[in-house]
Amino acid sequence: MYKNLSNNIYNKIGFIGIILALFLLTLNSAFATLNATNTNPATDAPGRTVTGSFVLGDADAVADSNAVTGINFVLGSLIGVSDNTKNIAVSAVTFNPASISTLSDDSSQTVATSVVIPVNQAAQTYQGTVTISGTEGGSAVSTSFTLSVVVNPLTALDVLTYDNVSALEIIGEEGDTGLTGTFQVKNAGNTVLSGLVFDTTALDLTDADNNAITLVFSDPGIINAGEIKTITVTASYANSIELDTYGGVVNVKSGATVLDSFKLDLKVHPEICEDGIVKDGDAASRTTAFLQLNIKEPDNGDDFKPGEEIKVEVDVENNNDEDLDVIVEAVLYNLDEDEEIATFESDSQEIKDGNEETFEFEFEVPRDFDGDEDDRYVLFIKAVEDGDEDQNCNVDSKNLDFSREKNDIIVKKATLAPNTARAGDLVELTVEAENIGKNDQRDAYIQVTNSELGISLKSNEFDLDKSGGSDDRLTRRFSLNIPAGVAEKEYTIDVAVVDKDDDTYENGQGFVTLTVSEGTKITAVTGKAVGLNVVSQTKEIDASKETANLHLLFTNAEANDLTAVVDINAIGDWAEPVSAQTVNLHPGDNNLYFNLKLKGLEEGTYSATVAVKPAAGSGFEAKTFSLNFDVKELEKAFDLGGLFNGNGSTTVFWIIGDIVLILIALLIVKAIFLGKK
Repeated sequence: MYKNLSNNIYNKIGFIGIILALFLLTLNSAFATLNATNTNPATDAPGRTVTGSFVLGDADAVADSNAVTGINFVLGSLIGVSDNTKNIAVSAVTFNPASISTLSDDSSQTVATSVVIPVNQAAQTYQGTVTISGTEGGSAVSTSFTLSVVVNPLTALDVLTYDNVSALEIIGEEGDTGLTGTFQVKNAGNTVLSGLVFDTTALDLTDADNNAITLVFSDPGIINAGEIKTITVTASYANSIELDTYGGVVNVKSGATVLDSFKLDLKVHPEICEDGIVKDGDAASRTTAFLQLNIKEPDNGDDFKPGEEIKVEVDVENNNDEDLDVIVEAVLYNLDEDEEIATFESDSQEIKDGNEETFEFEFEVPRDFDGDEDDRYVLFIKAVEDGDEDQNCNVDSKNLDFSREKNDIIVKKATLAPNTARAGDLVELTVEAENIGKNDQRDAYIQVTNSELGISLKSNEFDLDKSGGSDDRLTRRFSLNIPAGVAEKEYTIDVAVVDKDDDTYENGQGFVTLTVSEGTKITAVTGKAVGLNVVSQTKEIDASKETANLHLLFTNAEANDLTAVVDINAIGDWAEPVSAQTVNLHPGDNNLYFNLKLKGLEEGTYSATVAVKPAAGSGFEAKTFSLNFDVKELEKAFDLGGLFNGNGSTTVFWIIGDIVLILIALLIVKAIFLGKK
């Protein structure tokens, strides 16, 4: 009996313990509490990110040691308070940390709130409920708060594609009107835009002579938040406006507020496309033409020099709906001088519709190009439909810089007079050399050669100032004797400018073509051939004098006298011709003298012809001889003979003589008296 009583007591105690445990658990759950203290994000505009935070704490009414675990945050969309049709999606809201695994008993933790306000979001207050839930002591616990985001009004606009660096281009020629370019604007704010103003006051629209460019912008009207509108700029270029790039930065305003800006380049180009930029015969812009160019080489700012090969690489895309045969042409242009420097045209290539082809070629800058380094140079590249430039043509360009070599003399010009002759004739070669380099040049000379004609001539040495100096160019003349018996054909005569080290300058080569033809007669045969020769005995001609006394040696190889008429003519305009004189040439050597009136010479080699013709009654064949003369600036020396030339200078001589005699007498007297002891 006692045993049964004891068992009953134990059973009742166990049951009471279970009931007590459940009571305590229920009591703990009833007093377990999560609380959140929220700080809403600051107000801001669309497109901005705003941040706030809330503090989450475990605040039990009855002290325990239980932590809150598995805490999660749940939020729906933020709904507009004044217009509930608009909201901010929950994806725009983030919490950091995104969840809390364990929150210790009677502790707290701060959670950061971040909200990305969508672009164009309407201005108002948006709210949503953040629900926080977890588990404490095996029981679910939760709390919540209202998250509010205030979106401010924003007036904003974006100019698409173009900015202050990437420019909208409008390309045309002087006198062109109705040139158009288009750009798009987007309302990037949350207010309606209207009455936009395109401020062009900062643009350069006139040349030095006040020839102007006029601009008209189309009105986009009302632009709702997030809406995109296209605007057309119409430009008209005045007649005679200088070739240049005009324009600048256009400010797009709403009232007095600048919303955005972009660069507008107004390019006045020479006529590159014969009918302007066209597609299927209709006017187009560089970006809308069917033929699109992408210039890979050269690049803006690349240098070019005389005689240099410019490498061109350009991709051409055919955006037409049919295949096109395309030619690419390069035009190197000096804008300041309004002149072409060099051009090159490629071979034709077929480009399938929607495809592109690469054109590669090189072309040479003329060796004699002598531009100004401060001028503006543009390489225009145009793509045209082969044979139908008026149907499809587009153009692009690169700005290049002209630079000079330090040392470079060119053959500016070389001419023959005449350029057609017969064997045995005499022709004159005139060579103009110019220093196009940055440095002065010393001891250079010109060399003329042709092995077939036995020509090997060299000028005297000369100096030239650097390019742009007062003495940066000169002219030298050469007399070329065409040997008897040479074949009738064209001969290339090489002309070179050589430096003091006997090296030809980089761009110092040139040539002329001489045609030898029996059909060209200069001197007619009027009698029998005779043995007659003329050579110069004049070593040098003084460039500082007005006249020169020519000493010529006539050698008559005949056994009898020859009565002849002698004519002397300068080749080129360096001296007056000598009037015809009749002379009697004895067998053997005859020394004759002629006065030649000079025409302000510079140092160099000059040529003249001496024609010996039969006088009346003489029956020999006339002959013409070519003679070269070295002209130099000779130093003036003291000339005793000049004292006795009968022009009054003898007085000076006698005065000097008297002074000398007096000095001698004084020395004698001194010697007599001082010599006595």
